[in-house]
Amino acid sequence: MKKKVLVFITTFALLISMAIPAFAAESYGYGASAADSSSATIAQSIYDTYGIEAFLVVDNENEAENASVELAKSSVSSLASGNNVVMLSITATEYYLYKSGTAENYDFTASELYADLKEYDLAGEYEMATVTFLNDVNLVLAGGAVTSSSDTPSTTGNPYNTPVSDGSRVVDAADLLTDSEEAELVAKLDEISQRQQFDVVVVTTDTLDYKSAMAYADDFYDYNGYGFGASNDGCLLLISVEGGPGNRDWWISTTGYGITALTDAGINYIGEEIVPSLKKDDWAGGFTKYADLVDEFVTQAKTGTPYDVNNMPKTAKETLKGILIAIGIALVAALIAVLKVKSNYKPVKFNSSASDYLVPGSFVVTGSYDNFVTTSVSKTRRESSSSGGGSSTHSGSSGTSHGGGGGKF
Repeated sequence: MKKKVLVFITTFALLISMAIPAFAAESYGYGASAADSSSATIAQSIYDTYGIEAFLVVDNENEAENASVELAKSSVSSLASGNNVVMLSITATEYYLYKSGTAENYDFTASELYADLKEYDLAGEYEMATVTFLNDVNLVLAGGAVTSSSDTPSTTGNPYNTPVSDGSRVVDAADLLTDSEEAELVAKLDEISQRQQFDVVVVTTDTLDYKSAMAYADDFYDYNGYGFGASNDGCLLLISVEGGPGNRDWWISTTGYGITALTDAGINYIGEEIVPSLKKDDWAGGFTKYADLVDEFVTQAKTGTPYDVNNMPKTAKETLKGILIAIGIALVAALIAVLKVKSNYKPVKFNSSASDYLVPGSFVVTGSYDNFVTTSVSKTRRESSSSGGGSSTHSGSSGTSHGGGGGKF
């Protein structure tokens, strides 16, 4: 009798544990799918072979900050029966990789795991997404690189709360643009990016999630798959309004050919051109100017020497200033010449004949000849001084090399 009761309680507890995730999100993987599904079969095989429980948990209705982290933590407590777990949790705006126990010894990369299943996630085909995820997990476990072990949640490959983009080159999370302005900007950035084979991206946010603007911009670019070619060529303008007027952030992150085309001096130049518009909350105007300047800078780099310290385009203000200075110099020079001529002018009495103006004996005509034999010219190159240039670089959390620069406004 006691044995029957124990079996009943165990069975009932198992059924309840399998049903719990449904109240918050859909979960897939070991112990969470129907017994006859492909994902359940693969998950069971992974557990039998490596002793690791693998789950994909999805809640695409949740847009809260840090939602993917909280989803993973709550799902682990309700789904996992042991301490060896690998879980990818996906919410409406972010994804998060959780590892614990022996799963920490393997080099799972969240960005790669998500990239493989992204099309299924966006299409709502979660059984296929889970199969893809579990196959990738199995592949890593079969020959994965060993990394350092830890018992704490991991964000390997996707730093804490890095938002997930839908692939658009405009991600206006801070809602700074109207729908029509955003549509026009998307069209403009898409045209430039395709023509130049160089991604030009704009991202706005109302929180940096305790990151620096540089780290946030770098991570957003890297973990959302932007960039052309093997070097992920492109650049991203990040605007954070978290600090309020006077303490808001702008940052341009460059990658691949972007590091060549947009030097440190070039980024400062672009900043000086767009910040006046941003300060006035003319977001569309500032972003459009950014796009046009990046287009110009990339073209310049491809057809000549990249714009840099000693080779920078003139601003409209500088051009107007140069014209005004030239006009001023010309007017002053003309005035000086007129005054000098006038000072030397002495009126004389009018005579009827030109010969009356000649002083006797003062007009003598002589002849002379110059014979040009040879010339010698010595040339010495004048060295120009240089105050440096190029792009300073750093590595993002993904290991990718970035250039960049920014400031407050």
